Amino acid sequence: MKRQHTPWSDELVLIRYEGTKDAAGWRNPEPVRSDPPLFCGFEDGVSQSEFYLSRKAGMQAAAEAEVWAADYDAFWPEGYAGRRQCELRGTKYEIVRAFQNTMDTKTLILQEVLR
Repeated sequence: MKRQHTPWSDELVLIRYEGTKDAAGWRNPEPVRSDPPLFCGFEDGVSQSEFYLSRKAGMQAAAEAEVWAADYDAFWPEGYAGRRQCELRGTKYEIVRAFQNTMDTKTLILQEVLR
């Protein structure tokens, strides 16, 4: 069941991982966090179709966030193919899918990262 919060009142921190290699050749990915955080619209739960599609792909979509597309796109370097995560309300999420919602906004489908 979707439960919408006050629109654009939450702060979302985007997280990407940039790796360096140590002397032995092992990758040591370091998290890079967006600063300042992005304002977003947050909803607990997802639509029925998003829930079905995520389960079909072996994932479990848990929430949706709407962010400004320009802020989201500016954070990811061109050609970035690593993990896309975010932190919202003290919970870490994997960004399962991001799609253009309107000309100015993107909707992020989020899956909670279990620690």
